[in-house]
Amino acid sequence: MNLRMKADIWVMAGAFHSTVCLYRSGNMKFLPNALNRVASHEFFHIVTPLNIHSGEIQHYDFLNPVMSEHLWLYEGMTEYATIHMPVKQKMISLEDFEKSIEDKIEGMKEFDNTLPLTEMSKNSMERQDQYMNFYQKGALVGLCLDIRLRQLSGGKMGTQDLMQQLMKKYGEGKYFNDDDLFDEITRMTYPEIRTFFRILLKVANHSFEAISGKAGFDYNETTGKVKSLLILIPNSWL
Repeated sequence: MNLRMKADIWVMAGAFHSTVCLYRSGNMKFLPNALNRVASHEFFHIVTPLNIHSGEIQHYDFLNPVMSEHLWLYEGMTEYATIHMPVKQKMISLEDFEKSIEDKIEGMKEFDNTLPLTEMSKNSMERQDQYMNFYQKGALVGLCLDIRLRQLSGGKMGTQDLMQQLMKKYGEGKYFNDDDLFDEITRMTYPEIRTFFRILLKVANHSFEAISGKAGFDYNETTGKVKSLLILIPNSWL
């Protein structure tokens, strides 16, 4: 959602179902953004959590909820797919995409980034003030994972391929064990990805420079600018 993090009232929202999406916008001037961003985000929820989710989601108890630690996947990866799709489909320029990344980095600063995303996910009912960081830092983790996978595979594998593999294994009616997902993704990809998850998700980061360095691209904390991504990853990314 392209909204200021400190706004008292959220004027745009969406809800998803396996066969229908519902959107609300309080002002018509937000409609183009709603169609381009919110609608895309809700559509990509077809992938996760509708088809890729843990037992906590499959057997969700509304009276006594037990939360999954993988909101980075359900919301973060979904938001990354939302912002990556336009540049991949040549709907926006690389410069526009880099600007959206810079906006995510700036938005992330509004939250407590000493709190690991996995811990924040497990305690999301109690830490609702931090929930919107899954759309900021979570999306950035998705970007870093995509770049790292493409580096390790020589451009043959990215997060879109990973999600397709996960859908084949955990499709409709199936679910993964919350504690096993990182190991399962590591088996599907590369041993280095286990370290990636430990650093980016299990350990708190105070600066995005620490995150971006692990993915292989540069973010200048002083200028707030992201270094051109094309020189760091194969062209298949776009």
